[in-house]
Amino acid sequence: MSHCRSLACDLARLAWRDYYLGRPSMHDWKSELDALVAEAMAFAKSLKVEIEQPRPEPKKVVESDGLSLPDDGGSQRDEIRKRVESFKAQQERFMREREEYANSLLRRIRPITKF
Repeated sequence: MSHCRSLACDLARLAWRDYYLGRPSMHDWKSELDALVAEAMAFAKSLKVEIEQPRPEPKKVVESDGLSLPDDGGSQRDEIRKRVESFKAQQERFMREREEYANSLLRRIRPITKF
């Protein structure tokens, strides 16, 4: 008798043992799966779990006793404007550099391509 150590041999031995002992075969896996799902669903329904939702904290109302709040909107707008201007300047610089590179490349290629 040879000693087989592969997964296929293990599965064959298990199938033979199940057949010999009268257990359900792998052909009946769908019904076993359905039974397992039904058992799990019944178990889940039997559990009584209460989940507490966190309550939002009430917002505190601050009264302004004639005090004016600083207007940060202007400074944020200025910062955004500066960033946009910086971005546009950088994009223009990139365009100039690309055009300069393309022109220098064309100047180098033209003498080679003229016949």
